[in-house]
Amino acid sequence: STMPLPIAIIGAAIAAGATGVAKGISGAKKIAQAKEEVEMIEEMHEENQERLEEQEESTQYNMDLLGKKELDIMASFNSFSDAIEKIQNRPKFKYEGIKGNDILEVDVMKLKDVSVGAEALKGVLASSALGTAGACAASGATASAVSMFGIASTGTAISGLSGAAATNATLAALGGGSLAAGGGGIALGSAVLSGATLGVGLMVGGFAINHVGNKAQENVNNAWKQYWEAEELIDEAISVLEDIENAAIEYTDKLTSISDYYFELLEWMIKLVDNRSCWYDYTFEEQNKIEKLVLLVAILFKMCSVKFILQEDDKNILNENEINQVYEFIESKEIV
Repeated sequence: STMPLPIAIIGAAIAAGATGVAKGISGAKKIAQAKEEVEMIEEMHEENQERLEEQEESTQYNMDLLGKKELDIMASFNSFSDAIEKIQNRPKFKYEGIKGNDILEVDVMKLKDVSVGAEALKGVLASSALGTAGACAASGATASAVSMFGIASTGTAISGLSGAAATNATLAALGGGSLAAGGGGIALGSAVLSGATLGVGLMVGGFAINHVGNKAQENVNNAWKQYWEAEELIDEAISVLEDIENAAIEYTDKLTSISDYYFELLEWMIKLVDNRSCWYDYTFEEQNKIEKLVLLVAILFKMCSVKFILQEDDKNILNENEINQVYEFIESKEIV
């Protein structure tokens, strides 16, 4: 005999309900797993960001050392100019330059402006944030000093630093840097997985939860995709920053060894011109030492003029060409 209809319907409903509950359980499980996975992805992303921040600070620190060294050297150009101007009948010193760009006769007036500007910058930088001195080196310390000289002499606000500070701010902003610098990105994954979205599903019953559970997995995949993209950017940023840092350390070493010799000769010449001030009263050896000092000033001026970091297509790159040209020139002169 056939089963009465109502019971068959009830049976089907119970069966469907049981399937719904089972799907509900697996859906809720998927949601819980997805939430856990996204939290793990976010933690990994935060670790990557910390790596980037550490490298950024380390690079800025070493760029600052370079910037401060350049400012110390440039600030002393005033003493050099005063001393050299005391020498009567001195010859015009001219040096062959770097691949066609002559390092011409040292322009005493220009040296004085740079010196005054550098002194003023040193005062400003004493209380400034990490990376500001480095920004001067990044954008060319002599240029920063000359613009600062214009400001120092008029006493207006330091707008000259804005360009330098901008260079610093974009140090790690490689293409799409907003993400590398901690912009949106991954936060989106967890927002989609928030309780709000999931709560709605729970009220509808098992099938809805299962659907939301599948959606949750989609969101996890999306979060992974964003994580890998961010990691690639962060790694790229870190390697650029490492290159800049290593180059800055090497350049500072070179600057230091040349400037140590320069400061020693400068002190010697200041004493010399106080006693005797006519070029023809100097021995051949003394004349040679003065010429060597003038050459050192020209080289140091050139070194401080190099824009250490160039901006191309919104990316910061190390100015390797010019840095290497300076090294070649120094080697050709067999100074140190």
